[in-house]
Amino acid sequence: RRAPLSPQRTFLVDESDSGLFLIGTLMLIGTALWWNMWMSPIIDFDSLWYHLPTMVNWYQSGTLAIPDHETIPAYYPFTWELLSLLFLLPFHADAFVTVPNLIAWIVFGCSIYALSGMCGATRLSALVACCLALSAPLVTEHMLSLHVDFPMAAFFLAGLYFLLSLHRSRSGWDAAFFVVSLALLCGIKTSGLIYGALL
Repeated sequence: RRAPLSPQRTFLVDESDSGLFLIGTLMLIGTALWWNMWMSPIIDFDSLWYHLPTMVNWYQSGTLAIPDHETIPAYYPFTWELLSLLFLLPFHADAFVTVPNLIAWIVFGCSIYALSGMCGATRLSALVACCLALSAPLVTEHMLSLHVDFPMAAFFLAGLYFLLSLHRSRSGWDAAFFVVSLALLCGIKTSGLIYGALL
């Protein structure tokens, strides 16, 4: 006589457990990026030719004068460089000048998460989208340089979220954060004026 078949066991992962796992993954990625930013020197061309010399010029001259074209062969609004300068002055070295990139990384991820939820995505789906975007090679590579394209993208998404939220809630806080995001977007790079106009 054949024994009756026992019911198969299914192992289902709770959505909250998956969310905690993704949050832990993001924290691990952020910690690894922080370590790489601290240990890796800045070696890319644009950073060494445009962005870092601007901060060094400010540091050595003791003023915030815009460098001439003979010193810096390109023009940027230099808002992001000014923020990076705050991490150069206390240490008298450029080891931590890429720390603002980590701020942009957090803003980028939070904006994706918030916009996903606004579009109707579940919490887990929004976290998956956030995790995929923040761990993309194109994003992590920008963390080790002074390129301003990634910060500009982060504050564009932040401005988009606060604009949509302002349209729904008419909150003064949303208006204030939208203005700050728009100001940073336009102050990071000249092309930010075009993206700001799209908002």
